[in-house]
Amino acid sequence: GIRRCLAAVFGEAEEYAIEQEIIGILGKPLDDFFLKDFFPKWHVKKYKNRPIYWQLVSPKKNYTLYLYYHRLTDDTLSKVLVQFLDPKIQEVETQLERMERQRLQLEDDKRALASHQKEMGKVADFLAELREFRESIERVIPKFHPDINAGVKANAEPLIAEGILNVKGL
Repeated sequence: GIRRCLAAVFGEAEEYAIEQEIIGILGKPLDDFFLKDFFPKWHVKKYKNRPIYWQLVSPKKNYTLYLYYHRLTDDTLSKVLVQFLDPKIQEVETQLERMERQRLQLEDDKRALASHQKEMGKVADFLAELREFRESIERVIPKFHPDINAGVKANAEPLIAEGILNVKGL
């Protein structure tokens, strides 16, 4: 994401230096800023609680997607599932399957096995969170018919009601 953009704009040779400069200004890693601060602390305030970028979040906020308000259509959420969330779920499922095969090879090493199982638990929890997020989006799809003329609050209501739009004060 952001690192590819930095490399495209500044060149791969400068990407790391630019990223470090930005981290110095923000006082935190870029991932932390975009996951935790950008939307609720900066963007929402800038647009006076009528943001043009909407941050959809999974239940534990370990996965996030951004939507651009002026491009919302009736099929935006279906596209989110097909283009982003479903591939992510498949990626995590594959990771968990790979970890299961690795676990079988660790049965003789109790310490390594315990550590590996702990990591598998984290991945399994993340997968469950992604699936729950998918179910939430599916529940919203039939109710989501954006009309830019209706305003941000009216369009955001189905997402807010389902608890997947990370915004307060709309």
